[in-house]
This record gives sequence, C-alpha cells and structure tokens, in this order.
Amino acid sequence: MKPPATWKKNELQVADLFDGERVPVTGRQRGSAPDIDHPIFAFEVKRRDMPAWFKDAFEQAIASVREHLWPLVVYCQKGKNVRDGYCVMRTADFLELYERAKDRGAFERVGPVPRGDD
Repeated sequence: MKPPATWKKNELQVADLFDGERVPVTGRQRGSAPDIDHPIFAFEVKRRDMPAWFKDAFEQAIASVREHLWPLVVYCQKGKNVRDGYCVMRTADFLELYERAKDRGAFERVGPVPRGDD
C-alpha cells in the first residue's frame, strides 16, 4: 500500500492535534462536509506555499510579540466589512489557546454560530 498523499497526511495530523477525525473525500462534494469531523470547528486544511505578503505580515506579528501577547494576522478585504475578514494564527499558538479553553470547559457553553443567511 502506498503512503498517503501529503495533503491527506496533513489532514490526519490536524485531526490528531485537535481530537477530531478526518472525513474521507470519497462521496463528498465541495462544501458538503469539513475535512475534519469536530464538535466545535469546521476545519478546512490547505497545503500551499504562503504568499510573500502573508509571510511578511506574520513576521511582523511575531516580531512584535511581548510577554503574554499572541501573534495574529487579521486580513481585511478591500470594500468588505472588517467583521467579514479573517483572523489567522500559527497552528501551535491556536492549539495552545484551544487546549487552555478546553481545560476550562469553555466549549461546553458554545452553541451554533449564526450565519449571515440565517
């Protein structure tokens, strides 16, 4: 049996980190299910080269970290509301925050996230 493709391996690794289960591609359509079955998050795992401007933004965020701060990049699209932007962290940082919140029982109070079309 041949080893799993790199993208599949990444999905398995992320599922393992966050106590989820990888959803096989077989039989699902784009957007019909997340890459990982998880009680809180709808994970979509991508493996790509990071654009230079994005890498630069992360380097700036990391360089400005002091004491208790976490590096976070907020990407806002031109002409869009800031609330429709994207917050991106390094996986290791997000995992640490996730573990801290989970240990404090924070996710027991989480309900469904309202969507714009609801």
